[in-house]
Amino acid sequence: MSNDENSRLRSRYERYSNWGDRFALLILVGLSVEIIAVFVLQRPFLEGIFTISSTALILIGVWGELRFAKYAKEAGDGIVAEAEARASEANKKAAEAQLELAKYRTTRRAILRPHMQSLAEKLRPFSGTVFDTGTGTSDGEQADCLWDLEEVLIAAGWRQTAWITPLVGAQVIQRARRPVSGQVAAQNVEIHLDSASKAALQPATDTFISALNEIGIEATEAAFNVNNANTDAMHVLVGPKR
Repeated sequence: MSNDENSRLRSRYERYSNWGDRFALLILVGLSVEIIAVFVLQRPFLEGIFTISSTALILIGVWGELRFAKYAKEAGDGIVAEAEARASEANKKAAEAQLELAKYRTTRRAILRPHMQSLAEKLRPFSGTVFDTGTGTSDGEQADCLWDLEEVLIAAGWRQTAWITPLVGAQVIQRARRPVSGQVAAQNVEIHLDSASKAALQPATDTFISALNEIGIEATEAAFNVNNANTDAMHVLVGPKR
């Protein structure tokens, strides 16, 4: 039911209820007149007693009906208002859920592309920063996000180096026109810093993370837990959206 139709029905309900109350009041007035008439017309005693008693009972019944009908109407209005509030809250939550779903389905590439130039400008003061990258496998959304982030960092004057792992047989990801990336487990965008270079890289890391979060890409600094021999590089990891 639309809001306009609901408003019209509520208006009609209020109008008819008011008219019903007025007609009931007319009955009360008529009964009161009948009681007064017993005394004015000086009817016989027994007839007067029966007339007054029956009329008084009807008068009390009509008055009670009016009174409790008002209470029932107020309670009914409260129930309707509560139901409308619950429906409104449910609609709000449904809209929020739809918004979250749409946000989740939006790729990070779609978010990144309009902001790549502005991101590069924010990171240019840290030109010369060395970084390498890692990501999962068999996920095009992650791969696209990583490719675009690398493009931003390169445009900002940062220097990308290949992922170097000291583990024999460790998996890496070979890519055309870009240095080798590590095969890692991460969530969203994670920045890992080796303790040897953490202090020097912290300002650039904080700016990078803040810039990504501002445009709606979840990014955090995580504890260093990757197998990487590049102790002087910022490790940029891209995992699935969470």
